[in-house]
Amino acid sequence: SENEPPHWQTLTRHQSAVSEMMEPDFVLAHLESVFERDVVHEIKRQGQGSKLHTSKALIEALKWKNDDESFQRFLEALNKTNQKHIVHLLQGIDDRIIAEDHCSRTTRIIANKAEIIKNLEVNELLLASIRRENLLTSDVIDEIRCEKTHSKKADALVDAILKRPVYDIDKLCEILGCVGQWHIKLLFL
Repeated sequence: SENEPPHWQTLTRHQSAVSEMMEPDFVLAHLESVFERDVVHEIKRQGQGSKLHTSKALIEALKWKNDDESFQRFLEALNKTNQKHIVHLLQGIDDRIIAEDHCSRTTRIIANKAEIIKNLEVNELLLASIRRENLLTSDVIDEIRCEKTHSKKADALVDAILKRPVYDIDKLCEILGCVGQWHIKLLFL
């Protein structure tokens, strides 16, 4: 509504993009001082194991709490969990460009996802390069490594990259070219 402070209006305006880009479990771990334990449990329950649904439940809980300190703690948690691109979006730094570019780019990647998963070689060279460039956190890379099959590793990597800003997707494309997977790089463009 018009009576909301600007940062709450920005969160409402970009709620869909934030929900798609956020890694909610990492953020929730840093918000223990904001939410009671039963509220965190309820957010996770509503998420039903889906990062997207958990993100939406987290944003709804923040909006319900509706205080500036909680919003600032949320931004701090995003910063601590290598999600500064979402902070930029919520602070209005190139918000239109980030949201529009991310949406169109992710649409193309999702359209090519089956082909990417089929052909992407998720090996230690690729994962080490991704970590060195700080594209994904060590926790996310470990989750990818733990996947049992080639296709599940590739699927987990694509899902994680879809949550990153456009400039990180571009950086992944550079890495793919450097590790000899230039043919896959084209599917991300």
